[in-house]
Amino acid sequence: MILNKLARLGLATAAFTFAIPAFAGVVAVTPDNATSLNWYWFNDVDDTALPNTISDAQTPPSSLIGSVNMSLPDAIGTQKPLVFTTSYAGLLLSDLTALSFQTYVVGGTGTTATPFFQLGLGTSTTDTTFRGRLSFVPTASPGGTLVTDSWQTWDALSATGGWFFSRPASFTSETCTLANPGVIGTSHCSLSAILSRNAGLAINAAQGLGLLGVRSNSNLNQQEQSYTDTITVQVGSSEATTFDFTTPEPSTMALLGSALVGLSYFRRRRQA
Repeated sequence: MILNKLARLGLATAAFTFAIPAFAGVVAVTPDNATSLNWYWFNDVDDTALPNTISDAQTPPSSLIGSVNMSLPDAIGTQKPLVFTTSYAGLLLSDLTALSFQTYVVGGTGTTATPFFQLGLGTSTTDTTFRGRLSFVPTASPGGTLVTDSWQTWDALSATGGWFFSRPASFTSETCTLANPGVIGTSHCSLSAILSRNAGLAINAAQGLGLLGVRSNSNLNQQEQSYTDTITVQVGSSEATTFDFTTPEPSTMALLGSALVGLSYFRRRRQA
């Protein structure tokens, strides 16, 4: 069923051989170029596409402008917004040398956790069978204290806990599961410890399953109002890539408009 739903989103489910993406450094992800950079928006409740939610609202705080709005429409679980890229399908997880992201949680909504990181799992770099996801919840990691109304940066790679398997049936010996929260916040559930017990673990090689991204923490059944931004990934010794979600600056759009007006005037004069 999940393969059919992913196919409706236009994502391939055939095996994908990983190659380090051509982009590096700071990469601006905008509403116009997101799909060309392999970024997608997804409702994890019914596996349907969601509209691009890069925020351009001119309301305070201004620091939220140009970030991804992960807010939930209600507290009953009709949506679980997920923003992800398929550019790392087939990547061996032990080759990751940097993995971080930022979150912002609006206070006064009763939310006690941040959006969390997710990786679509495979047991090898060629595995295309759905194995669930490996997730990192910052507030389940030692020292992962939520501070509302403030941007927080989470280093998922070096965190000493907070990782868990969403589909433990695929990894029967694992105790790092959502049903065992007393274990998640220990070094037993750091990414390095998990990889030491699961040699060859990779991001799923099917492009439609091999996702890397951030999802709202709606498992808590709360009306979360939150945002995410600046997702950084580094593979081996290659240059790290920071995906900076943004919208065109008003001044940039004004300059573009002026240029178009000038070009139109120039063309009219040539035709006169």
